[in-house]
Amino acid sequence: MTKLPDFTRIDFKDVLGDGDMPSADAWTTPEHMAGWFSPMTTVKIPKLDLREGGEYRIDMKGEERDHVHAGRYLKVDRPRELAFTWISEGTGQQETVVTVRFEPRDGGTVLTLTHEKLPGEESRENHRKGWLVICDRLDEVLVEAPGV
Repeated sequence: MTKLPDFTRIDFKDVLGDGDMPSADAWTTPEHMAGWFSPMTTVKIPKLDLREGGEYRIDMKGEERDHVHAGRYLKVDRPRELAFTWISEGTGQQETVVTVRFEPRDGGTVLTLTHEKLPGEESRENHRKGWLVICDRLDEVLVEAPGV
């Protein structure tokens, strides 16, 4: 039996930074996130309550309109793991789940990102592209300012 591709999930792994493990602040404070957490031009974080059950809102500024992402934290294990729901137009306003894990290794940090419960192939592909750009931007910030 041929296994069909899973269009509801993204698994992504990358090595980031120059040796220092990214601090929790890179993913957990609006000031740091505003510098990298968007594949678009700018991002604002008007709400971020970093605790299990706490809510967040991320406004990504596009050329023609804003893209609002919101959800709540499911797990906060600084600085090793974050899990949160992710609701946006790109998910059809359905609740999806993002889990991010950090592991120091070989002069950098292995970031493992899983985005689950996506509504289909188009949503998965759009989010895959977005996460790749976001993680590249994070890597640039970490190389320029290690320990962020």
